[in-house]
Amino acid sequence: MSRRRITRRHHRTHLNSSATLKALIQSEIGDFFAGVGSPSEPETPEAMQRELMIRIDNTFDFFYSMHGIKQK
Repeated sequence: MSRRRITRRHHRTHLNSSATLKALIQSEIGDFFAGVGSPSEPETPEAMQRELMIRIDNTFDFFYSMHGIKQK
């Protein structure tokens, strides 16, 4: 998911931080599975897991930066 798309969804979400993070993660998982089976998408379970973990890590990074949370 592009940063612009996440930002747009984030600005539309007027919930507490936990609900916002949950919505972002659910959206990212939905976007990932919408592309399963498409050309150039991961085919093995390991590759799918790796790609999904990267997407979720990026979602956390974005969320932390938007809320000024420093990561360890």
